[in-house]
Amino acid sequence: TREGCFRAFRHNNWVGAAIFGGIVASFAIA
Repeated sequence: TREGCFRAFRHNNWVGAAIFGGIVASFAIA
């Protein structure tokens, strides 16, 4: 669920930041 995703993002801040950065990078490259 979306709530679970947000909860995991808050719990693992640096992991979420790394995933978000990778998504942004993939969009910038594409």
